[in-house]
Amino acid sequence: METQKDDGLEQKLFHSRCHRGRLLYYFPAQGSHHANTVSSWSGWHTDYSSLTGLTCGMYTRSTAEIPCPDNAAGLYVKTRSDQIVKIVYEEDEIAYLIGESAEILSGGYLSATPHCVR
Repeated sequence: METQKDDGLEQKLFHSRCHRGRLLYYFPAQGSHHANTVSSWSGWHTDYSSLTGLTCGMYTRSTAEIPCPDNAAGLYVKTRSDQIVKIVYEEDEIAYLIGESAEILSGGYLSATPHCVR
C-alpha cells in the first residue's frame, strides 16, 4: 500500500467518512458448563478494525441489571510475552484494543491485541 509521508493512521481515521460501531452481546451458555478455560464465550482472536472501544460488561436477569455473577468473567488479553492478563476497568472507564487494520496501516508499529471474553 503506497502512502504519502503525512498519510498515517491518524490522518486516515480523521478523513474517513466510514466510521462504524457495533454493540457486542454474548449470549449465556444455557445448560453448558465449560471447563476452566478462559475463552468460554469467544475464542482467542484479534479484531479486524483499527480500534475497538470497550465498556464494562452489563449483566441482566429478567430485564433487571444484576452484579456480575462470576468474578472470572471479563476481558482477557495475551501480552507480547504470551502472558494471559484479565483487564479490569470501572464503569466510567473505557478500554481500547488495537485491531488488525491498525497493525497493517502502521506498518507493524502497532500490534493487534489477541483477546477473548469469558
